[in-house]
Amino acid sequence: MGITKDGDSTESALEKLVPCARINPDKSWRAASKGDMIVKFGGHEYYVEVKKSTLNQSRVFKYIAIVARDPSVDYWIVIPPHEALKMAYGRKGQHAINAFECMSLGKATAKKFTKFRCTPEDLESRIKQGIRESISKENTKYKNLANEIAKQAVELAASHQSKLSLLLSE
Repeated sequence: MGITKDGDSTESALEKLVPCARINPDKSWRAASKGDMIVKFGGHEYYVEVKKSTLNQSRVFKYIAIVARDPSVDYWIVIPPHEALKMAYGRKGQHAINAFECMSLGKATAKKFTKFRCTPEDLESRIKQGIRESISKENTKYKNLANEIAKQAVELAASHQSKLSLLLSE
């Protein structure tokens, strides 16, 4: 998880509690950027982002569930992708201008996450519930928006690279 590997213990704990989840085995940059863990559910695989204590560098455009645990407390939080996307509204980015590309959601113990809390025993069902909600027909609009944000971010980066390439070739 991340550059520091600080969340590896959180990933391992999640893997022990949730039999349908496994740590993303592909450590290449491209695969690792999809998510920290893979959850097999309903005949499909879904990526999940795992955070320890602080939900920094959350990339809601990926439209994947965010699972976090502060080791000092006896609960987990599971934020469905559409709810995480909503949290970017009106926020400033972290390490980026655009909060949809990268933002800090704060500490896992924050009161704003109370509705997303669950016990270790309920973690698997809450992850599955979050996945079901995120792929539901009523939340398709959020998934479509996340896809549009991701596409535009890639296009904008390519445009900047192209413009700089022209300047460098002068």
